Amino acid sequence: MAVYDALLLCVRNVIPSLFPYMVISALFVSSGLASFVGRLFAKPFSKLFAMNGNCCAAVIIGLIAGFPVGAKTAVSLYKDGYCDKDEAQRLCTFCNNTGPAFVIGAIGAGFFGRPAVGAALYLTEVLAAFLTGFILSIGKQRNRPVQRCVICYRLDFPAAVKEAVSAVLLVCGFVVFFSVLMSILTELLLSAGLSSLLALASSLLEVTAGVSLAAEFTGIGGFIFAAFAIGWAGLCVHAQSASFMLPAKLSLIKYMGGKALQGILCALISVPIYVIFLKL
Repeated sequence: MAVYDALLLCVRNVIPSLFPYMVISALFVSSGLASFVGRLFAKPFSKLFAMNGNCCAAVIIGLIAGFPVGAKTAVSLYKDGYCDKDEAQRLCTFCNNTGPAFVIGAIGAGFFGRPAVGAALYLTEVLAAFLTGFILSIGKQRNRPVQRCVICYRLDFPAAVKEAVSAVLLVCGFVVFFSVLMSILTELLLSAGLSSLLALASSLLEVTAGVSLAAEFTGIGGFIFAAFAIGWAGLCVHAQSASFMLPAKLSLIKYMGGKALQGILCALISVPIYVIFLKL
């Protein structure tokens, strides 16, 4: 049953929400538009995150499309020579986030019954992501120049679609695997009388399951728990990101450490966000 539900989730949500952005991401990088946009944001991006402006393409796409498109774009920028390895390593951490449609629609309106909760969670996530990127940049060289600016108007659309299909199928495979794992873990914890650990285990494994359980808590507690789950993103998302990062020889340990930091920052930032936008 868990496999059926996971496949249904892929058909109804994962593929429609990710596939178009996967294609756009591939075209955006391969065409050279990433470098063009990078020149527009080069100075502020370099001062804030100690990265050349090309890297802002991954942040923009990641904040709009959601994971793992952010990580995939960061790796593509590195492979195509738009950024160096250190930039790509740090970039994968804070550009790989939950998209606004999912946070506001599925989490806010769906789980919490209030789109305003989703909007507040998304604001929390964005602030935590930028703060994570800034913290990871401490001690790094700033004012980096844009490495490359090549615009190619001959877009290889078939290659972009082929790449997107392969990436989406890989993501769906991880979704199915972790859905089955989550189902087994739920049965084990409930049968052992450890239902209190279920919310924590769920948020560590899979963000959707963690947030859905967090929504059952009342008041600020559920909001903080959901913020942590979104910032951490879950092992399911980390496995998806690893499928792009490991072939490029980027460290998964450093990436997960950065996501843990972002999860903690999300939880901390969520407190004033809740007081300002939801409680008052």
